[in-house]
Amino acid sequence: MGIVLKVVFSVLVAGLGYLLSFMIPLVAILVILFVFVIKKWVSSPSILQRLLPYTVVLLYVAGLWFLGTRGNPKSCDDLGPQAIFQRAQPASTEPEQGDPAIVRLSMLREDIQQDIYLMLSHATEIQDAFTLISEAQGLANSNLEVAALPLSDSAEALTRSLKEHELGSPQAIRERIALLQSSTNKWLERLSNTKPGEDLSELRREFDAEKLKFSLESVYSKMHELQTLMNSYLVNKRVVPTRELTARLDEDSDSLVFEERIHLYLNGAEALEFDFSGIALYWNQLRLALKPGSDVNVDPHLLIGYGSLKPYPVLNPLKPEAVLSRGDKNVSIIHRITVRPALHRACTWQTLFPFRQLELKWPLPNSVRFRGRVKLLEGKLPLQATFAFDTDPNSPLEGLLVPQYSFFASGKSFRLESKLVDGKQTQYLRPDEPLTPNSSHSNPVVVQLFPDCSLFRNTWVQGKKEWFFPVNAWLGLIYLLLAAGWAEYNFRKS
Repeated sequence: MGIVLKVVFSVLVAGLGYLLSFMIPLVAILVILFVFVIKKWVSSPSILQRLLPYTVVLLYVAGLWFLGTRGNPKSCDDLGPQAIFQRAQPASTEPEQGDPAIVRLSMLREDIQQDIYLMLSHATEIQDAFTLISEAQGLANSNLEVAALPLSDSAEALTRSLKEHELGSPQAIRERIALLQSSTNKWLERLSNTKPGEDLSELRREFDAEKLKFSLESVYSKMHELQTLMNSYLVNKRVVPTRELTARLDEDSDSLVFEERIHLYLNGAEALEFDFSGIALYWNQLRLALKPGSDVNVDPHLLIGYGSLKPYPVLNPLKPEAVLSRGDKNVSIIHRITVRPALHRACTWQTLFPFRQLELKWPLPNSVRFRGRVKLLEGKLPLQATFAFDTDPNSPLEGLLVPQYSFFASGKSFRLESKLVDGKQTQYLRPDEPLTPNSSHSNPVVVQLFPDCSLFRNTWVQGKKEWFFPVNAWLGLIYLLLAAGWAEYNFRKS
C-alpha cells in the first residue's frame, strides 16, 4: 500500500507541477525522480510501476486532446493547444450579431454624439475670433516677416462671416454658444431615452434640421483659415511642438495609463497663457462614449510643467491657464487618461499562478485642439499672437511600459527594451509596426503577461520562454517520451 501511495503522490505532484508553472520539463524530471525512487526502494518493480512513465505520457496527450477538442479559450490564444493541434477549429473571429434595432440605435447615438462634439468644438473655437482678428491685424502692420501673408484679407473675411451670422460681438457669440449647449443637452437626453423600436430616420432628420440651425461651421472655416496663416509664422518658427504617445501599466492599481505629452520649445517668444477648452470637450465626449452599466472607469488628468519644474495639475481646463513663470523656453503639457480595470485572467484553467492580459486600446482617438498665446520678443511693439494645432489620432504610439520581465506574448510584434522609470526598472515594448490610437481602438492589441512571481519574471525565463511553455508543447511531449524511454531502460537493468 505504501508503494501505491507513493505512486499516486508522484502522479499528483507531476500534475500539480504542470498546473503551477506550465513547465512541461518538470513533469519529465518528476518521472525520472520516480524511477530513482523505485530503483532504490524496490528491487523488482511490478508491471504497473514500469508502465507509470508511459501513463504520464498518455495523460499528457489526453489533456492536450481534451483542450483541443473543447476549443481554445479566447483569452489563451497564445497559450492553448492551437499550436499543437492544427486540425482544431480556430475560435470564430466573426462578431456576434446582436439585435439589428439595437445596433442601429447604437450607431445613431455615436454619430449624433460625434456631430455634437464637432459643433461644440467649432463654437468653442470662435469665442476667440475677435482676439484673433486683432492679433492678425497687429502682425500684418508690423515690420516682421509676415508682410507677405494675407492676414488683413483673412481677418476681414472672418469679420464679415461673423456679421452674417449675427455674431458681431463677443457677447453675441457667448449667447449663441449657450443656446447651442442647451440644445445639445436636450438631444443627449433624448438619445438616452430613445428605444430601439422608435423611428430613427425621423429622429435623424430632426437632428439634422437642428444642426443646420445652430451650426457655426462656416464661421469656424474662416477662423481656421486665419489661424492657419498665423500658424505659418508661429508654429515651427516661434513655437516648436513635438508629441509623444505612450501607455503604461500600473499593476498595483490595476490600471492602464494612456499618456500624450506635448513639448513646446519657444524660440523668440514668451508664453502668456494656454487654452485647454478643447481638452474639456474631449473629456465630455470620453464620458459619453462609455457604455451604460460598464465596469470600466475612465479618469482623465491634465498637467503642465515649465522648464525643469515638476508638472502640476490643471484644475479647470475650461478656464485659460495663465503662465506665471515667464521666460521658460520649454513647456510640457501632459494629457493623461487612466483606465481601470486593466488586467484580466488569460487562462481560466490555470489557477494558482494566473497569467493575465491587458487590452491596448486607446480610449477615444479624437483630434484635440491645443491653443496658446505668446508674446513675440522681436519688433518695436510688444505683439501678442495665438497659435493652435490639432493632435493627430494617427500619430504612432511610442511604446507600452510593463513591469520588468513580465511580457509573455502578444498578437503584435514588439521590441523589448529595459527602461528606468521613477527609479524602477521596467520593460518597454516598442511596436515593430506602426500602432496608432485609431488603429488600436478599432483593432485592440492583447498583451499577455507572466504571473507576478519571480519563478516566471526573471532573465532566464524571459529569454527561453518558448522552450518551457505549452506554446511549444510538442517539445514537452518529446521530453516525456525521452524520460519514459530512459525509465524503461533503467527498469530493465534493475
